[in-house]
Amino acid sequence: MKDFHYKPRFWVQSITTTFILVVLLGGLIPTRIAAQSCILACNDLVVIAVPANGSTEFLPLDIAEGDLSLSCPNGNLRTQVQINAQWLPASGNMVFNETHIGQTLPARVVDQVSGNSCWGNVQVVQAPTADTIHFKLCTELWKDKRPIKGTTLLFQPVNPAFPYSPFVFALDSSQSCADATIVLNDYLPGTRFSYGAILTDTGGTNGIDIRDLCEVSHHVLGIASLPSPYAIIAADANKSGSVTTFDIVESKKLILGVYTEFPNNTEWRQFPDYCQFSNPLNPFQGICLPDIDLSQLMALDGDTARIIAVKIGDVNGDVRLNNEPYVPPGSTDSITIILPQGPIIAGGDLAVPVKLDKDFLFGGIQINFQLKVPIAKFDSLSVGALSFPIQGQSISNFNQTTGRFQVAILADQTMGAINIPAGETLFYIHLKTTQNAQLEDILKVVTNDPDSRTFGMGPNCLGYYHVNSDYSGSVGTSSPKLLVISVHPPSPNPFSAQSFLEVDLESAESGLLEVVDLMGRIVFSEARQLAQGMNRLEIPASAVASGSLGIWRLRVGAQVVSGKLVRR
Repeated sequence: MKDFHYKPRFWVQSITTTFILVVLLGGLIPTRIAAQSCILACNDLVVIAVPANGSTEFLPLDIAEGDLSLSCPNGNLRTQVQINAQWLPASGNMVFNETHIGQTLPARVVDQVSGNSCWGNVQVVQAPTADTIHFKLCTELWKDKRPIKGTTLLFQPVNPAFPYSPFVFALDSSQSCADATIVLNDYLPGTRFSYGAILTDTGGTNGIDIRDLCEVSHHVLGIASLPSPYAIIAADANKSGSVTTFDIVESKKLILGVYTEFPNNTEWRQFPDYCQFSNPLNPFQGICLPDIDLSQLMALDGDTARIIAVKIGDVNGDVRLNNEPYVPPGSTDSITIILPQGPIIAGGDLAVPVKLDKDFLFGGIQINFQLKVPIAKFDSLSVGALSFPIQGQSISNFNQTTGRFQVAILADQTMGAINIPAGETLFYIHLKTTQNAQLEDILKVVTNDPDSRTFGMGPNCLGYYHVNSDYSGSVGTSSPKLLVISVHPPSPNPFSAQSFLEVDLESAESGLLEVVDLMGRIVFSEARQLAQGMNRLEIPASAVASGSLGIWRLRVGAQVVSGKLVRR
């Protein structure tokens, strides 16, 4: 059994150290010289352990900073604590017993020669009954505390006076926890402890899809905040210490295959369970303390220390762990992607329409296609019922080696939704061909790859639709002629009274102008017959609530263009 009457002396240094210096005035005599040479500084939140049915003397060295033989060489020091507005004891050092356990008391060191003093606070805790403590060290996911198996766990003692080696626990694929045994006598007073894990690679897009993009977009726009500080950290794809539209772009590039991993971030970030977020809505400020002290370590005896893991980009926490099979989210419905079928001729330029089998209230869609190369090569996409080139953002990416390309689109930047009628072309896939073949043999929708998810999403990031694929109708032989339109964004924007949208058309066409509010409701709608040339459309103030944000949406023929609208 360790002798707790004199040791250990545990202390935690706070951010601010309290300095109180009192210098006695007097003549130039030896007493004044001694007083001037006594400089005292105290640590705050000193922890003193008291054994059961025993006592612990509170010594000046337990709370005073530095080497007292240098800072107060001629001093006669003693400790006191404040109890019921009185500094006790009247003489000698304070001695704590079991009646003081659980209290945090003001404490000070006084030099009886000079009168100089400093003070802080002392926390009295129960000393362990043995020199050895046992606890479990585990790794889990932030969302649902699912265990993460097969990691390497690290437990690191740190003391500037001695270079302690870390404890390393290499877990196999069936383990997520390690049993740790710590001998307290092995560590000097003031030693601190940290723990963490080396997390295994689960695959860049594992757990990351357009539903995550949708929730991050809602968070950025202020529609719905992410539910946890860990989810906010997961949303920070570029590791800038904030969540912005740039993070949405980075995650979209990962989904599309432009990236295989985030260039400015790690796949995982981890936090020990002693982390405290002072502001859960902004966890990037003061994320957590770097370690714990010996008294906190002793409190783990018989308990579990947890390492909380965050998969970057996965804000809804649906990452697959431990080689688990992919289980799609629950769904009450499905949609079918319809591609045309029939022969293609070598050397041709094809525009393949992508359609749906039934009406779909479109909030977003993620589709992975497999193209048989070198028979055909992906060239580009062009608009149909979806207005994906908003703000010039790429929505697709082609891998020449594998022939895989992905499409990821959110409707109206996740504000509201677009109703896509059955049989209407979502978009066109433009291909260049090198051999004669049947289109259904070279272009397929990938629906069974968990790392390249294909699914539809309803409005407001809700409603998961399984996607099937089928072939119907005949393939065209040339690119469709699309109406050339030029839309000038609303001006003024932000606006107070009204705003105006200018549309330049190469030929007359019917148009529909709508404004959608933050709940996805259509609050303004006006059908217009648009003339060839320039058309000026008014958006009234009543279309957007004062001090709010809306989405304008213009449908011209089969094409849709949209953007943000702000009213002061």
